[in-house]
Amino acid sequence: MIEQVNGHILAPKQATKYPATLVLGKNGMLTLSSDVHRGQFQLDQTTVTDPIGNMARHITFSSGHVFVSTDPQQLNQWLNIHAKKAG
Repeated sequence: MIEQVNGHILAPKQATKYPATLVLGKNGMLTLSSDVHRGQFQLDQTTVTDPIGNMARHITFSSGHVFVSTDPQQLNQWLNIHAKKAG
């Protein structure tokens, strides 16, 4: 099952939030779409902040762009499953 979460992305060294979507695919594949950055990435090619309660976790891509979900619970559930497989 493919899931999608909405959120925003921060470009490196910028405070402006840009709307973004992240498709959470099978086998840890992430597909990011925004006006400032897009592409497909494996979860193990990103840095994910540790979970703190139900707060949104940040996913940092190699370019320095940071994705923050507006639905942290859905993203956290997906990350909990796929981070174990990647690790």
